[in-house]
Amino acid sequence: MVIIPEGLIQAIPELATLMKDLGMLMASAPDGQMTAAEATAALEKATPWSAVLFATFPVRVQQQLVLERDIHGTVQLSQVRDTVPLPTC
Repeated sequence: MVIIPEGLIQAIPELATLMKDLGMLMASAPDGQMTAAEATAALEKATPWSAVLFATFPVRVQQQLVLERDIHGTVQLSQVRDTVPLPTC
């Protein structure tokens, strides 16, 4: 397991792309929110790379990534735990 500090998440290109894709999908959701399962299904249809990356996270992290967005529509990383476990290669 690799521990990634909160602020570093957006600096990783693949994760930044995932955050952008999730933001666009959530903005198009009727109420601006979706569950982790809905995000998984939407990502599989829209952006396969992000879908695979999203699926590698534990369910609790997936749920945190689809929490309510800030006023600009971006992920409120302060709501995601300070450390995010990522699978190692």
